[in-house]
Amino acid sequence: MKYIFKPLIISILVLMMGAVSVSAQQSCDSVAVYFRQGKSAFDREFRDNGDRIDNFIARIRLIQDLSNFRIHRVEYTASASPEGTVENNQKLASSRAAVMTGILHEKLVFADSLVHLNAITEDWDGLARQVKADQNVPDRKEVLKIIEGKSPDRKEQLRNLNGGAAWDYLLRTHFPDLRSFRIFIYTGIEEQELEGVVDIDLSTEPVAPATLEKEVVEVIDQPVVEQPQIVEEPVQQIEPQDDKWVRKLTVKTNLIGAAFLMANAAVEVDIIENLSIALPVYWSGWDYAGINTLKFRTLMIQPEVRYYIPKTNGLYVGAHFGIGYWNFALGDYAGKIGLDHMDGWRYQDHKGESPAIGGGISVGYALQFKKNPRWGMEFAVGAGAYDAKYDVFYNEANGPYHERGARTTYIGIDNASISFTYKFDLKKANSAKKSDRKAKEGQR
Repeated sequence: MKYIFKPLIISILVLMMGAVSVSAQQSCDSVAVYFRQGKSAFDREFRDNGDRIDNFIARIRLIQDLSNFRIHRVEYTASASPEGTVENNQKLASSRAAVMTGILHEKLVFADSLVHLNAITEDWDGLARQVKADQNVPDRKEVLKIIEGKSPDRKEQLRNLNGGAAWDYLLRTHFPDLRSFRIFIYTGIEEQELEGVVDIDLSTEPVAPATLEKEVVEVIDQPVVEQPQIVEEPVQQIEPQDDKWVRKLTVKTNLIGAAFLMANAAVEVDIIENLSIALPVYWSGWDYAGINTLKFRTLMIQPEVRYYIPKTNGLYVGAHFGIGYWNFALGDYAGKIGLDHMDGWRYQDHKGESPAIGGGISVGYALQFKKNPRWGMEFAVGAGAYDAKYDVFYNEANGPYHERGARTTYIGIDNASISFTYKFDLKKANSAKKSDRKAKEGQR
């Protein structure tokens, strides 16, 4: 039964290939593949490249075997995103064309003289369409105005718009879709068309006919038909890849600490994507309500390693180490809030040289403002355990010891923050390194 239906099934497959016309004297099929930014290596896993190129080659093989078609022409058309120079994009496109030619040669037979690489163009029109469809583009109206203005320096205008926030967003979100590399293969009949349906085996290697080179010379002079309009399924939006990630340095200040008159600042530096190191510093050196009452003097640092959970838009978990010198007292306020009078005494790290040491874990969420993504806020809370050796004094000027060298282990909340943040791009300092970075940016 399977031998009866096999020709029918193959015929149906051919009819379903809307981009290919077997009955015509010449036909064209195409496929789009994608490369990582600045790379010429073909990645089969990137955007399902492997499945698309396999299906494309299988279609060409099927048409050749069913209709005795031969390859007349192989064309590559590359479109570029605006961040690179035309010269660098042209060099990169040539490298990619060579790579794809080698891949096609593994399954298809054609002469290298049939390969043509069209001019590289920056797809500004495609970028404009994407920006119009995306309501989240920072400064969207200004971005569209710059793109559609067609000024020779519109790249620089986008880079400088609002501190580069819009450019960074486009680089991560929309530029990858503009870096397409399309392959067109034209085929045509050269011998009398075979009657009936031919049984084929797509797993076998193609056999080059002895007269191929002669036939190629005769066919290449024929006019090439216009490329058919090919409608492909839209490429699914992908998450930003490593090649689009930009290392950041973030500075921040904790509003909760500021509310307690504690001077504080923190910096956070990306190590790799989704992993960073943060270093907050807190300092307070004064009394709140007189020398014998409320005071909270401290110097504390709390370095932390953070892991930002992918696809959560800012949620992270962290592990931190803490060390702090401290000197505090509730004074007369102890009794007012129902505590024992002993809690009105002054507590200080032992001899002023035995800081509390410990560490813990934390969880937080960092968000960016849509208007200007460099600015943002952060919310975090953490808990840990600390070993503390301390002295107890009467809470008065030069008050005598009540107890020396007491020791305790604190377990509980050790940090809480509501912070304003600002991000900087980390750029190479010297001009040689800057030139190298610009050269790399010139590649798609």
